[in-house]
Amino acid sequence: MTVTARHALAAAVGAVLAFLLFAVLPLAVSAEPVSGTCGDGVSWTLGDDGTMTVSGEGAMDDYDSIAEVPWYDLHASIKKVYVEDGVTTVGRRAFDYCEKLKFVSLSPSVEKICDNAFSRCYALEDIAVNGHVKEIGKEAFCDDDRLYSLYLGRGIEKIGESAFESCRALTSVKIPAGVTEIGDQAFFGCTGIVKATIPSTVEHIGQAAFGYCTSLLKITIPASAGVVPDYAFFGCSSLKSVTVSEGITSVGEEAFLGCTSLGFIYLPETLEEIAPCSVGYWYKYGYHKIEGLEIAAHVGSEGGGYAAENGFSLVVVDPMHVCSKKCEFCGKCLDPGCRYYSCYEKCPGHPFPVEGRSGNVLWSLSEDGTLTLTGSGEMTSYRAGSAPWYPYARLITRVLVEEGITSVGSYAFRGLYNAREIILPGGITSVGAKAFFDCTSLVAIDLPDTLEKVGDYAFAYCSSVRDVDLPDSVTSVGRFAFYRTPLETVSLGSVTSVGDCAFDTGGALREAALPATLVRIGRYAFGYSYSGGGFDKVPCFLITGESGSAAEDYAREHGFAFVTPDWTFPFTDVSATVWYRDPVEFAARRGLFGGVTETLFAPQDKMTRGMFVTVLWRMEGKPAPAGGSPFSDVKRGAYCEKAASWASENGIVNGVGKGKFDPNGGVTREQIAAMLMRYAGYRGADVSGRASLEGFPDGGSVSKYAEEALSWALDCGVVRGVKTEDGVRLNPRAGATRAEVATMIMRFAQRAG
Repeated sequence: MTVTARHALAAAVGAVLAFLLFAVLPLAVSAEPVSGTCGDGVSWTLGDDGTMTVSGEGAMDDYDSIAEVPWYDLHASIKKVYVEDGVTTVGRRAFDYCEKLKFVSLSPSVEKICDNAFSRCYALEDIAVNGHVKEIGKEAFCDDDRLYSLYLGRGIEKIGESAFESCRALTSVKIPAGVTEIGDQAFFGCTGIVKATIPSTVEHIGQAAFGYCTSLLKITIPASAGVVPDYAFFGCSSLKSVTVSEGITSVGEEAFLGCTSLGFIYLPETLEEIAPCSVGYWYKYGYHKIEGLEIAAHVGSEGGGYAAENGFSLVVVDPMHVCSKKCEFCGKCLDPGCRYYSCYEKCPGHPFPVEGRSGNVLWSLSEDGTLTLTGSGEMTSYRAGSAPWYPYARLITRVLVEEGITSVGSYAFRGLYNAREIILPGGITSVGAKAFFDCTSLVAIDLPDTLEKVGDYAFAYCSSVRDVDLPDSVTSVGRFAFYRTPLETVSLGSVTSVGDCAFDTGGALREAALPATLVRIGRYAFGYSYSGGGFDKVPCFLITGESGSAAEDYAREHGFAFVTPDWTFPFTDVSATVWYRDPVEFAARRGLFGGVTETLFAPQDKMTRGMFVTVLWRMEGKPAPAGGSPFSDVKRGAYCEKAASWASENGIVNGVGKGKFDPNGGVTREQIAAMLMRYAGYRGADVSGRASLEGFPDGGSVSKYAEEALSWALDCGVVRGVKTEDGVRLNPRAGATRAEVATMIMRFAQRAG
């Protein structure tokens, strides 16, 4: 339990807090290219457009920390990386925390991607690791939470520990033949993966390799793996069907614990050992049995005995069983009731085109994966999984609805998880309930300007869609319509009604402009993210709308920041081109902290302890403290009285001793680390990560109380150090400017959902 629990929490918060910036921002790239060496015979050049080229012969250098990387000060400027022919490795931590890196090209000479080479590259959306790469190192792409497209070529032999951990946008993983080793936690916390393929060449699967892949539906463990390791699929709550191949000899501790949707598992005759409660249970203050699980096993086998001992339904495997229906083309079993050894398989080899009629709509699936619908009038509404093309769901990569069809029926395209494009014609007036539910590969939604109604859950769990533009014709958006669709921007057109939880995007959406036409806003429609314990407010959520509108009423009722469309930036001492302009505007628009006057922000002034704790209090929505100030130097009625009281009551601040808070004293870097760590813990985040302070020349000067906080801050990327003439230093007791704090707060809010 220890390893899975720790990594589960780390997966949830590692990406959340890694965007916090605690150091002075990196220097801007000069107009002239910057260059240097990064290995014997290997050099690098960074152009002013953010393109880095690594060239030469041989291996890149490895680095123990990102502070040692020669382009450390330029990390935030790197947008593209080209590793040219002749270079054989991508060095350890070479591009760790390059948060704007979007494109990587690896030449055929690259044989190894080393540990943490591209970890925490939050803008990286796709990567092709071709077959010339033999090994992907530990945490190589860890926390790349926008990485939705992954190609792994033949030739790869080893996927290292946590190589793709917390790559939450991935929807499918095909591990190529030739891979022999999948490391511990290799795909742990990849919550978007629906489909994963493990080839028969894999000889070792590490502990928790696919733990908390909460969208994974089906898996087959090949015989070559020998065993199912401890925690292998722990917490895969959507997993419905598992085949453990003949040849597997043991199922490890809690291998399938928490797979609460599991309805069927085949346990082979070769099984010699199965750990207690490893299949068919979930844990909370004790082990609880999953109802309805069927175990397919041979009579007298270890699997059959496990089913009997634990009271699970046993489907006896009969090798002479004959399916009632087979595909005439490929011989696959097409009997939906067949549960023998996962025999039933929706035929992937059916001759094309596959055609049919549903109501007044003709449909045809071509060999290239395009599903075309023609006809006139309203489309039929379906129940889950009953659309006639659903048996071919995994083959459908594109949907084309032609002119003449006027509606999209309920459940029409639910679960087409490989469909990247769906084209709707003009004339469509409504999209039914769950019409596109769980279309996890869909990358864009182009809605026609005739659309009037979006149904309940219509686009829920479309986990690759980042932006939505509703045409002015739309008047109604249903309940949970875009639930857990990770929208970053949304345009609402002239909508008049939005249902409950319609835009609960899991915290991805940070602000919304609500039109004056909007008169009904459902519960938790904007600014909330549902967790197992209830609805959590998205930190610093901002609503823009007209004065006196329903938007303003909603913002006031829920304690969100509100501005009108004519809001203008007030500070004359913050130009449009300085690095801190966006953070200052972010803080000012949300009322987190203003200027020293109406027109002056004083960006280089030091932030005080009273100011900083007040910012945290405002971020939390100005909660009322239970009592008065516990600090003798925070006077009644002081601007920070309520903030200091609230923070003290919740363990976020401890004061400076002798009952004093020192509100006017400058807040130091180590104090900020301590308060942020406590605030993160107060919000329920994992703060267990630690990194060594020994790599910094002033690591020994950190105050005892702040050692854990700075260690945590280094581990999750909050602190990156300050480059000085004496090397990269922590400067733990130096102050932070108002501009730097504004930047920290903006980065925290952008990742805290």
